Amino acid sequence: MEGCIDPGIKPIRMGFQEYQ
Repeated sequence: MEGCIDPGIKPIRMGFQEYQ
């Protein structure tokens, strides 16, 4: 998992750039 901010939510799948 690259850059997983929240274990329950996958930023990569939903849009890691938006979570940044």
